[in-house]
Amino acid sequence: MWHDNETDKDFLGFVVHEKLVRSVITNDANLPVTFGLFGDWGSGKSSILKILKSDLEDKPFKEDTIVIYFDGWVFEGYDDAKSALMQEITTQLVDHKSLANEVKDNVKEKAKKVFKSIKWLRALKWGATNLVIPGVAAYATGGFSLIPFLLGKLRENKDTLVEKVTGDEGVKFLEDIFKTSPAEPDYSSVREFRESFSELIEATGKKRLVVLIDDLDRCSPQRIVENLEAIKLFLNVDKTAFVIAADEAIISDAVYSVYTAALGNRTSEEKHNLGKDYLEKLIQVPYNLPRLSSMEVETYINMLLCKSCLNKDEFEELRLKFQEFIAEKKNSIFDWENISPLIKSEEIKQKIYPLVSFMAPVSDIIASSMDGNPRLIKRFLNAYELRTNLLEVGGLADQKTRLALLKLMVIERTDDKLFQQLYSWQKTQDDKHVEELETLAVKKDAKYDGELKAWDTPSMRNLMAQEPKFSEIDMKTLFWATRASYGSAMTGLTLTSQAVRDLISAVLADATTDNMIEQSFIPRIKALTGGDYIDFFKLLDKKILSNPSHKSGYNVYFFCVDGDLPNAYTSFKSLLSRVTIDDIPGSMGAKFKKIKEKHSKDTAFQNLFKGDTEISRAMK
Repeated sequence: MWHDNETDKDFLGFVVHEKLVRSVITNDANLPVTFGLFGDWGSGKSSILKILKSDLEDKPFKEDTIVIYFDGWVFEGYDDAKSALMQEITTQLVDHKSLANEVKDNVKEKAKKVFKSIKWLRALKWGATNLVIPGVAAYATGGFSLIPFLLGKLRENKDTLVEKVTGDEGVKFLEDIFKTSPAEPDYSSVREFRESFSELIEATGKKRLVVLIDDLDRCSPQRIVENLEAIKLFLNVDKTAFVIAADEAIISDAVYSVYTAALGNRTSEEKHNLGKDYLEKLIQVPYNLPRLSSMEVETYINMLLCKSCLNKDEFEELRLKFQEFIAEKKNSIFDWENISPLIKSEEIKQKIYPLVSFMAPVSDIIASSMDGNPRLIKRFLNAYELRTNLLEVGGLADQKTRLALLKLMVIERTDDKLFQQLYSWQKTQDDKHVEELETLAVKKDAKYDGELKAWDTPSMRNLMAQEPKFSEIDMKTLFWATRASYGSAMTGLTLTSQAVRDLISAVLADATTDNMIEQSFIPRIKALTGGDYIDFFKLLDKKILSNPSHKSGYNVYFFCVDGDLPNAYTSFKSLLSRVTIDDIPGSMGAKFKKIKEKHSKDTAFQNLFKGDTEISRAMK
């Protein structure tokens, strides 16, 4: 299975986006800069940050660049996310492995001033929130004297404030706070922080500091805004580049939800524009990741399939070839023609090829149904692998069944109503509609009527035309593998029993003789009860339809009809209406003639063999 985490290995050709970001933030003329890497959940933003981090920590950038990665989600539980971000960036900078030994002591010394500024800013926020506002309220209502109240609060929470606040100058400190409205920022403190942080960067001897901010959009609205406010403190600090990877809509909504109360009587449109305006002021270079095209989806799936089958060294060799390919042919598919020469094992080729060849014509359907989202595609493939593993445990995962399951899952993902309709037909043992869909799918200008009308779309026609055909597969098996996703909607769905499967395999085996069928297998078939008896003939039909020119299935039917097994003749006629008479081998002529003579009054059956076909000629 494929893990759901970001990676610094490029399977998507995303290096083109990473190079764009890198070109902006490593151009010293652009610094300081804040770069917004915007995209939907799962679109690949985090992977681009990982690739960017890896490249910046390699030549030629590693000597001049400090790269810091900050995961906003990790600090979601902190009471002050703003201070947490400032603290974490400073700590990572001081402890960075790329710092030369001769500058480390000076860096640590300069950092003391930065940490002090962070504590001071944190204290001001704490004081405004927990002391000044409730204290003023108490004093204004005549509750008690203001200064004793504030001093009491200080003693209760002294560990959260700068030490000097609780000393002899405490009253003066609080009086100074009252001189400024809590709503107004302390500009001198902000200026001091920026100056001390700039001095810290100078002390490192590096040309630039790159801070990569990830998973901000996973945080609560309050934490998102606190992190953005912290980033604002770093703005205009020389030699800095911030890259913020996030879903722009989520960030904008967070700003709106936090500040909407302060917007008074502004119109709804003005309120909603607040988030957009806020980001425009914060982000100097916005860049929206495009969704994957169908060609990119096909390439991505091919890479994932190869990764699941190759060992680490083999896949890395293939991945490097992919990087060379994508650098030369940006708008081309890394397809089987490119992949095959790079795989040495014929066994692995045989495992990968059917999946790669199936995916090629349906990649546009997958791209559309999953919005070209890499994470959704990966989760889809994980679900497919889990379901095929389930089939393997039951001994049911032959190549055709695996591909048919994949086909069914694409329908499930694309249109749940059509998926449910297929299930309904399977449940009522209605094969007619499925066969009709498959026939219409390969006809030009075919007309879809009634229940089939919803299937008349380019994507569904394309899908139903793909091999393997559902009419040749035991659909009960496929729906059994998907039932966990539908709960009570598929209650009671069971597999065709192993006894029936074993009986089918044995009776159709090449070594099985007519005498064995008549003497041994017909009594066993007759002894089947209830659903097993019905399932036997349904499974026999599937086997014949999957290879209509092979005689073994017809031969079994002959002995069932000749032995007057219940409903065998009716089932046989239904099968013949679904096969092309031309495909029936002439070697069955004598046996088919015997059935024809036995049911000479059945005009419909007689008419099946009126044409000039191999089997018709053999029956004369």
